[in-house]
Amino acid sequence: MRPWFERDDWEALADEKGLDRRERARVDAYRRDGFLLFEDDRILDGIDADGIWERLRPRFAGGDGVRVQDAWETEESVRAIALQPQIIATLRMLYGREPIPFQTLNFLTGTEQRTHSDVIHFSSLPAGFMCGVWVALEDITLRQGPLHYFRGSQRLPELDYEDLGIAPVRGVPMWSNPNTLAAYQAYEEKIAALAAESGFAREDVAIRRGSWLIWSANLLHGGTPRDDRTLTRRSQVTHYYFENAIPYTPMFSRRSDDAFFVRALRSVRDGKLLPPPTLDGARVLFPRVKDEPHLRSIRPAAALPPYARWSLGGGALPQPGFSVLRNRAGSIAQRLGIRP
Repeated sequence: MRPWFERDDWEALADEKGLDRRERARVDAYRRDGFLLFEDDRILDGIDADGIWERLRPRFAGGDGVRVQDAWETEESVRAIALQPQIIATLRMLYGREPIPFQTLNFLTGTEQRTHSDVIHFSSLPAGFMCGVWVALEDITLRQGPLHYFRGSQRLPELDYEDLGIAPVRGVPMWSNPNTLAAYQAYEEKIAALAAESGFAREDVAIRRGSWLIWSANLLHGGTPRDDRTLTRRSQVTHYYFENAIPYTPMFSRRSDDAFFVRALRSVRDGKLLPPPTLDGARVLFPRVKDEPHLRSIRPAAALPPYARWSLGGGALPQPGFSVLRNRAGSIAQRLGIRP
């Protein structure tokens, strides 16, 4: 079952949940736009956000100079931002499930990353239970290479390599594998064409320190080119899954073969490996795919013959879904030679 706010009867569900007028307005905006922007610098109160950069300086110097991944493992301020109570409470309200922070990215400068959807990196079964939260840790202007997004684009189909006609990645599921990079570059080209044809307007975000943005996993977004390369763009992204959903990486999976790169998650809360996920509360098993040790099938935990495969094609599991704009998006995709 996809998130409750996507349903046509969401207003009745909001009544059942006892949401107040402000919360209902936020749900409505998230449904419509695919993101929520909070311009509130109070979330950084009591957090030494300014000290992050000095303490992470050696890791920036030893990496790409732009980002540090999973600094929460050693940096308490990074962990505190990921677990900020107002953010967690808002995510819990929006998704109706407990959020699971599992990855942080700290950015020193703008990424200039091409437009993409996080669904290619982080998806779930049922679909829709992943989001990102971006926090500005300094005032950010359009000159610094800010975040950009396409308002409402989360309602486009959730496209993976199979949908886009891109050959699956063979070999190790890592960026050091040249097949990984080649496939992703092809993906970026397809998504750029789709964004241009979609009719959704691109917007750049200039915001003040302490502002934060929640965005849906399927929202098209990226990093705008930096006008002044001497300027920083200090910010933090935390990615969240939600309970009772199976996390997997579509760029290393093959849905039609019932072969998934299922992610093992460690919680930012305590660093512990989380137990195997459930599917809407139902326990499932993850047998290895023959000759591909990094891929898993997904089967019900109830007794089945060992040869019986629980195939997505048979409807036993929810497929990564399409939204209310499926017909419109499908026609755009067909014009671009994309098979949704």
